[in-house]
Amino acid sequence: MNLDEFNNQLDNLNRTAKLFLDQNEAASFEESHHKLQQYRLHAEYRTNSAANQVALLTFINTASRFALGGVTVSGDLNVALEIPYPRFQTLGDAVIALGAVPAEPDALIPAVVFGEGRQQDHDRTIRAVATGWSGGIAPASLPLPISMKPAIAPAAVLSGAMAAAEGFALLSGHEPTAGRRLAGMSLWEPERIHDWFSEDAVGPNLASLPADMWLLGLGHLGQAFLWTILMSPYENPADVHVLLQDFDEVTGSTISTSILSTVEMIGVRKTRAMAQVLDDAGFRTTILERRFDGSFKRLPDDPAVLVCCVDNSKARKALEHPGFPLVLEAGIGRTKDDFRSLRFHSFPANRKARDIWAVDHSGDKDASERYKLLSSRGVELCGLVKLANTAVGAPFVGAVAGPILYAQLLRILHGGSVYAAMDINLTAVERRRMVHNLAVRHMNLGFVTPMRVAG
Repeated sequence: MNLDEFNNQLDNLNRTAKLFLDQNEAASFEESHHKLQQYRLHAEYRTNSAANQVALLTFINTASRFALGGVTVSGDLNVALEIPYPRFQTLGDAVIALGAVPAEPDALIPAVVFGEGRQQDHDRTIRAVATGWSGGIAPASLPLPISMKPAIAPAAVLSGAMAAAEGFALLSGHEPTAGRRLAGMSLWEPERIHDWFSEDAVGPNLASLPADMWLLGLGHLGQAFLWTILMSPYENPADVHVLLQDFDEVTGSTISTSILSTVEMIGVRKTRAMAQVLDDAGFRTTILERRFDGSFKRLPDDPAVLVCCVDNSKARKALEHPGFPLVLEAGIGRTKDDFRSLRFHSFPANRKARDIWAVDHSGDKDASERYKLLSSRGVELCGLVKLANTAVGAPFVGAVAGPILYAQLLRILHGGSVYAAMDINLTAVERRRMVHNLAVRHMNLGFVTPMRVAG
């Protein structure tokens, strides 16, 4: 295989399939992709509501990017679509458009239940749970632990994303407790570890939504943030402005982790592809196609908040330079050992961005030893190094991060806390850690009134 052929395969590599290469569970691109083709998941749609629609569509959109054997759905889908995006008449139309197929449950396929109904003893069936500001998962055999309240859209996104993550854990067999755990998070009070579904944790009624944002980075994390915006109940999207900054193009590999990317977008700049998605949904957009290096200054009419979703230490070190009143940042792990990890920051804070990312630890030169089979097939060392430095990625990680990042803005608008740092790992969500940001006070970030609460 020559270098051009190798680079082409790498540009189209499913980032979740790379996990199998790095774990020595697959010896080639083809074999790693074949493993994902054996992955299948099912969704049972039992109770119709706007929140359950958001959770279901998030699950399908996420799971269909790694469960390449197919995602199937059962239940009454011939109901009106109650959410603003995507623009279809019925839930069934949206389900099919996002990559799922209506079908009856199969006992051999892990399943996710959306809504109430009969309990199941099958330990490969889980339930997506969303109430108020809280979202998560529970075994389907467990009675619902809460008196369900109408869920806000980001909590529903969180529950659908966590359901996809649990589906992957069931299929991969890497997590012994998968399918048998109650796990979730209150977006209002993330520090509530074990009572994330309690009355105090479900948060206030939704009164405001952010209306003016500068989004840096339109890949895995950036598109998950945009998905959360699109799922949220904006009454008039034309009142909402999002500035989109990136300089990369969509590739085949992008589609495997970035939940707004489609095959038709390959070769298109991410800024233009995402602007088209938002424009079609009625939002106002501005695009900026340049690297972020902190060499410019924020103008008075620019958004007050910068949301950073780039995996680049140089850009992160410069986050405070332009002078945004508020900077929110999110990052995820890159390796087989930490790809399920999430880390969030906000600025200004006691610790400066330039100090957090003072050292760049990226890079992997020990590639020929790791990928012995590819090396034996004549792949040049520079190609192997590029493969080693390519991140393992799973779409459900970003899909979980998106609503958590968006909720930082919601908490400010509703008088809640902002966190200087949060660390979360999807293998043990209950072990999350966070530090309050005492340097950020309540501020006017620009807001609009929601159309309704997703119930």
